[in-house]
Amino acid sequence: MTYGNFKPALAIAASLGVMAAVGEAAAADPLTWSKGTVPANAVIAAGTKANPVYICRMQMADKAMHPGKAGPKYCYVSYGGKEIKKPLAEAEVLASSAPTGWADVKGGQVPASALKAGEAGGVPMHFCRAKHDGKDYHAGKEWKGSCYYGYGGKEIKAAEFQVMGLTKVAAAPTAAPAPATPPAPTGATRAPAPAASAPAAQPSPAAAAPAKPAAAAPSAADPLTWSKGKVPANAVVSAGSKDQPMYICRMPMADKAMHPGKAGPQNCYVSYGGKEIKKPLAEAEVLASSAPTGWADVKGGQVPASALKAGEVGGVTMHFCRAKHEGKEYHAGKEWKGSCYYGYGGKEIKAAEFQVMGLMKVAAAPTGAPAQPTAPAAAPAKPAAPAAAPSTPAKPAALPAPGVVPNGGIQVEAANYGANCPKHDKKKNAAVAPSIAKACNGKQTCDYKIDVAVLGDTAPGCAKEAVVIFSCPPFQAPRPVGVAKEAHGKIVKLVCPPAPKK
Repeated sequence: MTYGNFKPALAIAASLGVMAAVGEAAAADPLTWSKGTVPANAVIAAGTKANPVYICRMQMADKAMHPGKAGPKYCYVSYGGKEIKKPLAEAEVLASSAPTGWADVKGGQVPASALKAGEAGGVPMHFCRAKHDGKDYHAGKEWKGSCYYGYGGKEIKAAEFQVMGLTKVAAAPTAAPAPATPPAPTGATRAPAPAASAPAAQPSPAAAAPAKPAAAAPSAADPLTWSKGKVPANAVVSAGSKDQPMYICRMPMADKAMHPGKAGPQNCYVSYGGKEIKKPLAEAEVLASSAPTGWADVKGGQVPASALKAGEVGGVTMHFCRAKHEGKEYHAGKEWKGSCYYGYGGKEIKAAEFQVMGLMKVAAAPTGAPAQPTAPAAAPAKPAAPAAAPSTPAKPAALPAPGVVPNGGIQVEAANYGANCPKHDKKKNAAVAPSIAKACNGKQTCDYKIDVAVLGDTAPGCAKEAVVIFSCPPFQAPRPVGVAKEAHGKIVKLVCPPAPKK
């Protein structure tokens, strides 16, 4: 059973894509298991934003709990050469209060920081995922150097796969801008690539980690690159939807500087001189990143020190920004002198409230296994003292870490009501997310009651499920929460963590 291609930019928690080396373990294990339901902070292993695939586990004939993959109704676990399918009510779904990421494994060498999923035959299992026929990711169990997952009723063994670990996100401090090219006629300089804003410490793949290293050392390589005339696989997605993502592009303007803007599949749009300049993608460059990126709110023109630089105009630094046009969809552009400028409808739009982009730094991950409720699962590793927190930039409003920092409240990313029904009204469904966003965005908690009179009957005669995907800006990754059919009259509870006490 397939669930669609996994796209890191849209795959919520799995978008981190890089796992840290071994470090000091946290005192409290962030991993928990939920019986028969998909919790709000369920770990997403693959799938798409609209159809995420989770990690589940079930007890097999050997009495051990074996991990596998879960859709909205069933858990699929590989065992004894077969794919075992059971209702979610008979399984448990993995949740995490900390971000998770994935690291490549080749040659059966599993990094020490890979999270343990239990034990079978006296040998530890780890959470893994592998691409079936080079396409979709499928979650399963690593055992004795291979990844086993279920597909089409069979147990599949993969030699090339990824294992999961915990990640910690911190602010990326800024660096001095790169030297400018010779001045343009207007006095502006050609914008340096965002490579000038390299973070102080870049993550190293977990697969390369030794048994007991210290925290990852800084890397000289900058994760940001530009691709001429095409959208690379790791292009930074700034807005749009899973079907129509919008990227970040840049083009040289009349002042000879490289100005950032927004890109679709064929064209790049940059604001300049009061106008929106549109050119074919062949004449532009598209931004890509090998490290996770995120967005932080800016109000009152106070740009955080960790915001990534996009170049320079008139001796003033530009940053990557995005703003909501008339309070609706985001549009990417350039921050300059405390405002965000983007193109729309042939014009240059100036926004006072916007977001800027920064890098998310991955730090050390604990090696302890999640608690196993049934024998003979492996006992969790004894936690050590927490790792030392990274230093904070001197300037205020640095891009913070998810779940432990002040945030801008709930932000509804997507939602559907009745998408489980074969003949649901897609046009009516498109209005679901804006309705929920209007009621919940900006709040710390929101108990939203699903009401067919408000959302519309998207599939008459069919018992409808409701799913809301929301984030807690600036950096808490989007996650799903839903209610079973019939959802009408039931409550969807959205919660963002409070700011810590100073």
